[in-house]
Amino acid sequence: MDGRAEQRPPAPSPPAPSARTTRNHFWIVALAVVVGANASALAYGLTRDAGRAPGRSKASTTSTLVTVNAANIPASIPVASLRPIDNYGWMTTDDVVKELKQRCASRHGQVLLDLTQGDVHLRAPLSCQVLRDNAAGAQAELVELVANRNDAARRADLIVALSHEFRIPTADRDFLIWTIGTGTSVCFRVADVALYRGELAMVAPPGPSHETPVHWTQVEAARIAGICPSRLDAFFDAVTRAGQPQASKLVRAQLQALGVTP
Repeated sequence: MDGRAEQRPPAPSPPAPSARTTRNHFWIVALAVVVGANASALAYGLTRDAGRAPGRSKASTTSTLVTVNAANIPASIPVASLRPIDNYGWMTTDDVVKELKQRCASRHGQVLLDLTQGDVHLRAPLSCQVLRDNAAGAQAELVELVANRNDAARRADLIVALSHEFRIPTADRDFLIWTIGTGTSVCFRVADVALYRGELAMVAPPGPSHETPVHWTQVEAARIAGICPSRLDAFFDAVTRAGQPQASKLVRAQLQALGVTP
């Protein structure tokens, strides 16, 4: 069972992103860029999916779609039906707020969000005044809607805590909650030995501009421990088979010391 890593004082600044990072890890979700998230953190470890467009990971299409209704939805308010552009795209909270804001003719009244993505169908009214005057507040309302789905808040906290422990960039917590809570943060190609061998070959050469195999493994392990901890054993086995048994053994032991196990 996975546990939560103990919080520590803020860690020193991490090394600059490597060529592997800039090539393959800018997380693009749906229609726009993430606002308020640490771009370096997103680049380091939220997804590695070389087989798809850079930074995208296929959203869940096999999970049962769950409708989440906010309480007390008025029958008369206008509906804004939103969908990602395809199965590989997701709408961020920033995307959603921008779209809803356009549906508000004034600061008066409400608009009903009707969003289907990942494994969820969200329906919730949002105030046009908040949408137009306080985008951050509107985004926080969206995050709150899904914070308890898929154990999203706790899983996000674990990823952030492990990132601090490993001294790697930390993704925005609300962003993590949103993607986990809507079922769009998935573990794809977790045990892909060929993919890992290519990635690790890029970080193995010594030099200030390169990651190390241990750092690479920490980045991946923090994400997997939060999103799909049952795949940790398969991940570490794949890292070993990809030619980095020492990195695999070390990071596995670090997670175990922190109480994080499959």
